[in-house]
Amino acid sequence: MSQSGSSIINICYPIETALKFFFIVLCPFPVPYVLILAFLASLFAIFRVCKTPQFNKEYLAKVLMNNHGQNLLYITFGAIGFTNYLYYSPMVLFFGFNIIEFIKLKMPQLAINKYGDLIRFNKWWVYEGKSRLEIFFFLYLIFSLPFDFMSRGIKCFMMGQFLMVKYRINQEMRYSCTLINTWIEEKTSKIGPVNALYKKIAGWIHSYANRDISPQQQSQQQPEQPAQN
Repeated sequence: MSQSGSSIINICYPIETALKFFFIVLCPFPVPYVLILAFLASLFAIFRVCKTPQFNKEYLAKVLMNNHGQNLLYITFGAIGFTNYLYYSPMVLFFGFNIIEFIKLKMPQLAINKYGDLIRFNKWWVYEGKSRLEIFFFLYLIFSLPFDFMSRGIKCFMMGQFLMVKYRINQEMRYSCTLINTWIEEKTSKIGPVNALYKKIAGWIHSYANRDISPQQQSQQQPEQPAQN
């Protein structure tokens, strides 16, 4: 690693981790502008991982394929309208995992790391859980639309666009969608009209999410069951 790259990490990493910690502590309370902490933490993380910003397609692709960049999208798309702890929960899970990694890297001698290792070794499930919580928040928006359509309609649309983007680029999101889809189909299998309607809607959403993707790319994107540790 170059000296400049190392200096960026030394500067950004502690600030990023401190911002994530304060966000986790403050988000359960009605603190104004708490999302700014999450936004700045994700921005510092992108600088740390992707280095100096560049205005080209390669750098943008690097950011979008990174979990910190996807988290920044989640914050940006979801900042419109109301927020609650269900909206914050994917960030709390992700930031908590990042803090555990920071402690392991910077303070490996701490005894608490033996418990943190149990979480670090299950990184896939942490990221998959984050994706599942994002889906749960979107479903919550859909079911609560009739009670507050004006304030939640735009947010529901924005979060839907975010999930579409993430589905196309993130394996954990595709796996979460597969699990949830399978569970709903099993639960509605004995209710013929409901099951038929759900399959029709789910099929349309799947086709829309995979538009402009070639069959070869679709086969490469199929989520696989992760190996058990």
